Amino acid sequence: MAEWESSKKSAAAVARGRRNAGERFLKCCGLTTALLLMLAIALLIIALTVFNPKTPHLSILSLHIHTFSATSPPPSYTPTVKLALNLRISIHNPNYAALHYSSDSATSIFYHGQLAGQAPIAAGAIPARQTRYLTSIVNFRGDKIVTNPNLLPDFNSGEFPISTQTAISGKVSVLKVLKRHTVAASACNVSLSVRSQSLEYFICNYPTRL
Repeated sequence: MAEWESSKKSAAAVARGRRNAGERFLKCCGLTTALLLMLAIALLIIALTVFNPKTPHLSILSLHIHTFSATSPPPSYTPTVKLALNLRISIHNPNYAALHYSSDSATSIFYHGQLAGQAPIAAGAIPARQTRYLTSIVNFRGDKIVTNPNLLPDFNSGEFPISTQTAISGKVSVLKVLKRHTVAASACNVSLSVRSQSLEYFICNYPTRL
């Protein structure tokens, strides 16, 4: 009888040991799963904040007249404009990956909303978290605006208003997983003096598109 009781207790002890081992294993698996889930969430947050592709920062550092001639020669006395502008541009890439910009990038000149000239910007790349400086010389096509009804009034007023737009179109790919096409842009209003044939002022703003 004593032996039977001893065997029963031993069997019960073995069963409890197995049950406790199973519970410990399940707890260990649960803890490991929770830690892996927390790590995955942390990596996702980092990817969506620090490594999330951002729009590059474009600035017009300077805008100068390269050439400018505004005349109204006889016999027609039709206003004639010859103009080229020199823009100094900086592009800062805030991303942790290189920015590759395409040949679709360009600087354009407008006269009262009418396209009057465009200078393409050659494709290139900006390394991670670095700044590149570019020079864009854009020619104004005077022949495109000869029929514009604003031309003669502007000549008579002595002020020749134009606007420029610079757009850098590119793509950022972080870890070959987070990819985004982005466009950094500038829009400048420029006032030229017909009488002194000089630059009076320019004001730029920087809309961005993702």
